[in-house]
Amino acid sequence: MEINQIDRTTSEPSVGLPSPLRRRAPRRFLWATVSIISVLIVGGVVWAGIFLLNSGLVGKLVTLAQGRLPDYLTFNPIKIATNYISSFGVNPTPLALDIKYEDYQKLAYKRAQALEAGILVTSDEDFVPATIEYQGDQIKAKARLKGDLSDHWSDPFRWSFRIKVDKSSEPVLGMREFSLQSPRTRGYLNEWVTQKMFGEVGIINLRYDFVGMIVNGRKLGTYAIEEGFSKELVENNGKREGPIIRFVENTSLYFGLETDQEDLFSSSQIDSFQSGQIAQDSLQYKLFLQAKDLLESFRRGKLLTHQVFDNEKLATFLALSDLSGNSHTTSFPQMRFYYNPITSLLEPIIFDSTFIFSRDNQAFTEPIGSGISPAFLYPLKASDTMPMEYHQELFFRDSEFFAAYMRALDKLSQPEWLDNFFTSIKSDYAKKLKALHRTYPAYVFNGQNILFQNQSYIQTLLHPQQPAQAYLADLNTEKKQLKLDVGNAQRFPIEILGVKHTVSGIDINLPNPILLPPKPANQTIDFSEISFPIDPSSGLPEPLSVGWEVKYRMFGLSNIATVAVTAWDYLDENFVKNNFLQQSSNWQQFSFLSLSSDSKEIVIKPGRWQLNRNLIIPAGYTLRVEAGANINLTNSAVILSYSPVQLLGEESKPITISSSDSTGQGLVVIDAQQRSKMTNVNFNNLSLVQQGSWQLTSSITFYESPVDISNCQFLTNHLADDYLNIIRSPFSIDRTLFNNTSADAIDLDFSDGKISNSTFTACGVGDGNGDCLDLSGSTVELSDIRINSAGDKGISLGERTQIKASNISIDGVHIGIAGKDLSIGEINNLSLSNSEVGVAVFVKKSEYGPAKLTLRSVELSNVTTSYIVEKNSRLVVDGKFIPASATNVADMFYDHS
Repeated sequence: MEINQIDRTTSEPSVGLPSPLRRRAPRRFLWATVSIISVLIVGGVVWAGIFLLNSGLVGKLVTLAQGRLPDYLTFNPIKIATNYISSFGVNPTPLALDIKYEDYQKLAYKRAQALEAGILVTSDEDFVPATIEYQGDQIKAKARLKGDLSDHWSDPFRWSFRIKVDKSSEPVLGMREFSLQSPRTRGYLNEWVTQKMFGEVGIINLRYDFVGMIVNGRKLGTYAIEEGFSKELVENNGKREGPIIRFVENTSLYFGLETDQEDLFSSSQIDSFQSGQIAQDSLQYKLFLQAKDLLESFRRGKLLTHQVFDNEKLATFLALSDLSGNSHTTSFPQMRFYYNPITSLLEPIIFDSTFIFSRDNQAFTEPIGSGISPAFLYPLKASDTMPMEYHQELFFRDSEFFAAYMRALDKLSQPEWLDNFFTSIKSDYAKKLKALHRTYPAYVFNGQNILFQNQSYIQTLLHPQQPAQAYLADLNTEKKQLKLDVGNAQRFPIEILGVKHTVSGIDINLPNPILLPPKPANQTIDFSEISFPIDPSSGLPEPLSVGWEVKYRMFGLSNIATVAVTAWDYLDENFVKNNFLQQSSNWQQFSFLSLSSDSKEIVIKPGRWQLNRNLIIPAGYTLRVEAGANINLTNSAVILSYSPVQLLGEESKPITISSSDSTGQGLVVIDAQQRSKMTNVNFNNLSLVQQGSWQLTSSITFYESPVDISNCQFLTNHLADDYLNIIRSPFSIDRTLFNNTSADAIDLDFSDGKISNSTFTACGVGDGNGDCLDLSGSTVELSDIRINSAGDKGISLGERTQIKASNISIDGVHIGIAGKDLSIGEINNLSLSNSEVGVAVFVKKSEYGPAKLTLRSVELSNVTTSYIVEKNSRLVVDGKFIPASATNVADMFYDHS
């Protein structure tokens, strides 16, 4: 294009100012305007920044953004800037990789295939010629893409490369085979720290560093350089030359099999690195065959772990992998083994660690040895066709290896070890981090804190507060034998060493420790019965069941600890079978019971019937007992019903429930949905309910089962604290007699209802300490009640009970009425005679409080002490407040010993 020159001689002249001044004036104005605007913008930004900082919004925004980033990246702009500026103090050594255009296109085509397939499949034919410039040297090499997955080659330019240096050139950093890759593919600094950490404890580790990567003139920033598996790796670790072998995983790569590791492990071929070179070296080939046969024998279960691997090095390798919370390095496709020609054992090589996981990370892996038992609990594999599992069955079935692993895990999880390690790498660590910050200034290495947290967790696992439980199964002095049930409560195996008695000083060691396998996750403890010989002449104290401790140690560790023996067994093996409430209904087994036509009622017809075993009525029915039925409970039998009962006697044909042998245990109704009714029923000569370890306090019990009782008699019972106990149930009781009760006649617990026209005589004659009416947490109306002779109280009110009563007659009792513990009562027409104490109001249970009673129309006759009022309680009699006259009233009436 031709640009015409302007003919300045024909321009119109300016007027007023000389030509240069006229041109400068607009420029000055423009610059002044821009300057003012710039100052305003900068000032505004500064002011806004100060405002946001003072308001806390910046911090909130940074925190919000940080929560959406991985924990190895920071969103803090100040931190990012600081990281980047400080990185200028370290310049990663440049490494330039030059690949001719045609060869680079070959790699690009391979990459395109991998992107389409989602996986990179490589071979030696993929290598192309390349030239490396490093530290002034021109190095001949060949290169190909590397990395199974797309994190290695998805970026348009930052690809991962596998490099082989030509024999005619000098090695790079002493390496003839190595990889060049983005640090991201190896967890940035994680791999460098891990390689150093494993090397610290004598595990063969790879040379791993950072370089400034340039490919065909394009600067790609900081790259990781990672050593390959060659003889140079072995020599750099101070080992004699020997093959490096592995399980080949090509099957899964080529065919994308949907299969698990165990299946791949059992089918993968064993091969070596640099197999072509080894095949041409007769000595190295012979060593490879030896190494291959060792690993194959191990896979097939013909040799134990310590017979194939360097025990201490493998144990340390797995323990350090546990410390990182990452099982990736210990999965069989990742593991590489060096065959040591001196020891004829395989040694692990740390490779591709990449991750350091904390427990809050979903990928965190529990210590590999947890939940596994040493091998001597299991036989060796007897057949080549039996299924093989990778870690559990192979490494840890060997007790000798397991012990070494436990020792290594304990040692490496001590905080001192990690402190010393990070101190030793402090200088290099700072340089490597700065090298990463040159390209990745937002990167944060948090692996150190995670490793310390994982150490603490592992120590908790290895030294739990109570790893075992021990229960006393039997102590037989005649047989001179102590039997304990001992179980492992956690995830590592433990050894039981003996037992001791803390009081007598008896100390017994087992001739051989007894191994208890770990408790499987989410399963109950499996207990083993262990017998110990004891000598009664050693002076066992009373009680014999107290003071025993079991001596144990975590398998493989030396620390001996003890766990106290609980003085009972962990489970009565016959409990479920003998537990009364677990037994099924059995009414069909009794010939005198029948089902009504509508299939809703189980019927006992008139007649004399004997129950010499328990009768259980299921829910969903009604138990109906017809007038004239006489039920004789013998042999400690009880009637248990989960349905309402209808005991419908008549005056001329009452129903009788009694016990001719005085062992019959009465009637229990539990969780009946409908209201029960008992009329014209005579209960006589019954005992308390006691079936195995299940025991009630009464002979007749209604629990959460409404009931109406009328025209009944409760005559003579044995042992029970109550004759009738109604719990959490609405009720009514009318025209009913209670006579000659062992202790309390009626005990009402948290129930609401009415009692009317009823008589109570000789309450508490069995123990001389019974009440006729004992009410707790209930709301009750009483009317026309006659009480004659009670071992303790006529009426006892406790625990917030509320009553309204009228026409109450009480004669011949210790205390007429006792109001306790926030109970409130109004009583009209009270007649009280021949009693030691008329009415007492006080606190028995301090968690409640004082009681209040109001009495009207009160007649007292031959009462030693009319009223006892404790401070803060209140008693009003016929409109007059009775003054407080005592403190600690409960101590007068109750034995607190």
